[in-house]
Amino acid sequence: MAEMKFFLLSALVIFATFMGFHAPLFYVVFMFILYPVYISIRTESLRKSGKLLIESKKNQWIFYMQGIPVKEAINSLHNIHTPSENELGSIFNRMLNAKLLVLFTLLAITCHNFYTYFILGQIPVFFNNIWLIIATLLIGLLFTVFIVQKIRDCIKIKQLINKKTWIISCHENHGIDYYSAYHIITEKNEVSYSPFLSTILK
Repeated sequence: MAEMKFFLLSALVIFATFMGFHAPLFYVVFMFILYPVYISIRTESLRKSGKLLIESKKNQWIFYMQGIPVKEAINSLHNIHTPSENELGSIFNRMLNAKLLVLFTLLAITCHNFYTYFILGQIPVFFNNIWLIIATLLIGLLFTVFIVQKIRDCIKIKQLINKKTWIISCHENHGIDYYSAYHIITEKNEVSYSPFLSTILK
């Protein structure tokens, strides 16, 4: 099911890019590649300056090379811990500000595409089929709704941070108390806790 969803989304991104609608491709590049790299570089810089501790999680992968299963373990960023709860909120807010900047930029690109193609009528020459135009328009509308929802999610998370609506965990390291935050998730009357960093990276 996950592979089919990935294939379908990849096909839609490729189709939209071919039709001259580049915002979905930019989203993939920025949010799945550049933004996680930015978060990793930022947290590593803060770690070296002694402002936080990094909690990593080991993920094991199995891939096949010429029919032979090969195991590989990768450490991924799981959570961060700071000596101050306020500093923790400040770091998360800066991460969200960077994400919001990217999302608003993508929304502006989407609106520009709509204005150029469907208002000014500057439609590329390969739009020679009404169904291609309708399909591109629908993808554009769906992507716009998706981006707006992502922006709303970021704003809600910022509100949670400012109101400190989270679960705080504290542990001692070399005589210093470090704080980490967890997001409360309620699904089907079941309550679970997820690292706040994971919520920001979604």
